[in-house]
Amino acid sequence: MTYGLRWRFYVEAGAGVIMTALFLATLVYPDWIEALFRIDPDNASGWLERLVVGGLLVMTIAMLSLARREWRKTIATA
Repeated sequence: MTYGLRWRFYVEAGAGVIMTALFLATLVYPDWIEALFRIDPDNASGWLERLVVGGLLVMTIAMLSLARREWRKTIATA
């Protein structure tokens, strides 16, 4: 059954999935930022990783909430 979802749903859902993957990757391997960019801005204190985890969690919740709202709006009009 197709509901004619708008492109906005797919963008929000895709961003939510990407944010979730980055959130989980940061939880499992918190030093990926230093490994990828070869810099250590927090001098191994871990505050950058906690900041990234918190930001990614907020963005994950926001994107998935927006996608859910778009989904429910489309279902309600169908």
